[in-house]
Amino acid sequence: MRLDRNLLAGLTLGSVATLAAQPPAQDDSLLEDIRDRVADLQMGQSELRAQVSKLSAHLLSEQNAVEPFSLQVDTEEAEPAPVRMAMTWTLQRELGSNLALVGRDELTDAYDGDTPVSTELPLLAYRPGDLNLPQELFDAGNAAYWSGGTVMLTSPIAGTEITSLERANEIIRGELGEGWQMADFHLGGGWRFWARGHVPADQRFWVHIRDQDANPWEIEEPAFQSFEDLLIFGDC
Repeated sequence: MRLDRNLLAGLTLGSVATLAAQPPAQDDSLLEDIRDRVADLQMGQSELRAQVSKLSAHLLSEQNAVEPFSLQVDTEEAEPAPVRMAMTWTLQRELGSNLALVGRDELTDAYDGDTPVSTELPLLAYRPGDLNLPQELFDAGNAAYWSGGTVMLTSPIAGTEITSLERANEIIRGELGEGWQMADFHLGGGWRFWARGHVPADQRFWVHIRDQDANPWEIEEPAFQSFEDLLIFGDC
């Protein structure tokens, strides 16, 4: 039996395999050729399956050898920013109805501040003057730390609103008028001073210090500029 090559092109592999399984005629050289090719294809499929099996086993072993990836999540919370503190004073002593000794107490920290700047407290306002030493202070032996000026408290204000000494003085002048300014730590020699005026007891208030970073605002550099300043004004 002779087969047309164009007819073989349209047959499936299964049909060809079935045809190839038939006993060959004596002159069926084409069928013999097909039988050989089918055998080659079947052998090739077997080898291909073996190669795929080896590759799958290799990939599986490689996957098991890889350490599992674990996502490290940093659960630590960021440290909160430090709260800025500013120095406060209070009334130390009152003499009569118009003489006040203002200054530090056990809470006051003139170096790092003692009160969070978010707190609302009055400013200690000071009006410079050349007032004579009151006789009451002299008689009571309290002549030290006399400032020669007058003090008064403003309305409470958060320290965060006091962004500079200029801003503090602006707030004070807006409330009390010209001539008033924020009281300074060094008035009367440092740590305390006497002045005319009335200050409520048990009331803390903001006070400026020019040579330490204990004000409601941050300073870029210390106010101290020379040894002459240190000799004249002293240091806290």
